Amino acid sequence: MTTSLPLHYVKQGTGSPLLLIHGIGANWQTWQPVLDTLAQHHTVYAVDSAGFGQSPSLPGHMVTMAQHADAYEHWMDAQGLAQAHISGNSMGGGLALELAKRGRALTCAPISPVGFWRPSSASVIRRTLGSSHSQAKHFLPLARLLCRSALGRKMIFRFAVAKPEQLTVQQAQDMVTVMARCDFTPSLRGLVAETSTGLASITCPVTVLWGTRDTLLPY
Repeated sequence: MTTSLPLHYVKQGTGSPLLLIHGIGANWQTWQPVLDTLAQHHTVYAVDSAGFGQSPSLPGHMVTMAQHADAYEHWMDAQGLAQAHISGNSMGGGLALELAKRGRALTCAPISPVGFWRPSSASVIRRTLGSSHSQAKHFLPLARLLCRSALGRKMIFRFAVAKPEQLTVQQAQDMVTVMARCDFTPSLRGLVAETSTGLASITCPVTVLWGTRDTLLPY
């Protein structure tokens, strides 16, 4: 298994444990708009995946979903969590399903999970995401400037947010900064190299949510 990493996380609320896993190029703050609501019913753990936000990176040219899942299993063990309700978005949705396959989920609610694509779709997704990261990384000062206007926010986040013009300036600038500074490419390589398999082995309740306006993962 992957070497244990001290994954950064935010904990809020009381009740049964709920683990939230963000998508590629993001961090725990993805979940900020819903944390207070979820924390009324659960002890919520919003975690930065390895290489994102404030969590250290996994080594290697390519980081697989299995390696990310190993890191989350180590983290759950360190928190004393044999199981948790698990939800994740995009890459996080794929990780939620992977952890459910390993028996770590009480329930599983992936949102637009990765891994259900055809090879031709995977190549398009790789190019689109890779371009987004490259632009954020190389043009960060300009991107932060563009975030000051509703039109600029719409241009930058049109593939990732349904109504990007409704983001606040601070939210948009934080998002583009996280994207630019994360260890993006190794996880992207691992992500698009795989498809979801073994789902029949999951024994916990699963609810998969698909975005009707998702332009990146339109399964």
